[in-house]
Amino acid sequence: MYTAEFTTDCSILKDALRAAPTMRVEHVDDRMVRDGPIKLLFWANGGEFDAFERGLDEDPTVADVRTLTVEETRRLYRVNYTARGECESFTTLITDLDGTFVDGVVTADQVWMRIRFPDHEAVRAFADWFRKRDRTFTLDALYEETTSAETAASDLTDSQRQALALSHERGYFEIPRGTTGAELDVSQQALSERLRRGISTSLERAGLPAQD
Repeated sequence: MYTAEFTTDCSILKDALRAAPTMRVEHVDDRMVRDGPIKLLFWANGGEFDAFERGLDEDPTVADVRTLTVEETRRLYRVNYTARGECESFTTLITDLDGTFVDGVVTADQVWMRIRFPDHEAVRAFADWFRKRDRTFTLDALYEETTSAETAASDLTDSQRQALALSHERGYFEIPRGTTGAELDVSQQALSERLRRGISTSLERAGLPAQD
């Protein structure tokens, strides 16, 4: 399994985002409906909502705009892709490649997304789709998920596993820090060493070697 992070040019919602240039769209879900248009759900925040909604009404890639939730700083929308929107969207491509959407943010300048693919060939086919259409495509990160969390945890010593578990449980990683080494019945130096080695082992097993 491979996880790819990439950026590309904005096509879906381009006109709406131009109408509210500081708006930030956070992808929630694409829903493919049998014999119907693809539905897109997303949060929008950081811009002028009235301008953005006027832009949505004029945007040629979406239709049937519906506001689902209104909060103080963000709103949840549901739109349907138009025929043009479906042509420019890569939702169907992800489905065809057995990919899984993980996260995504759209701004007036670009689209950033994280997608999980079953193999390297699917990643290559995904990138080729953009190149064949002369669309920008930058692969920001690609890593292989080779082990499960259970496998990674099995490589830790008992003291490393206990230090990580207790530190997480008692707020050691929170800001501000919720506990100290003394509260975990070890010295600060010993705790730091166990955490460093435990985190380093977990990263290496996940295919992300820690940098010295």
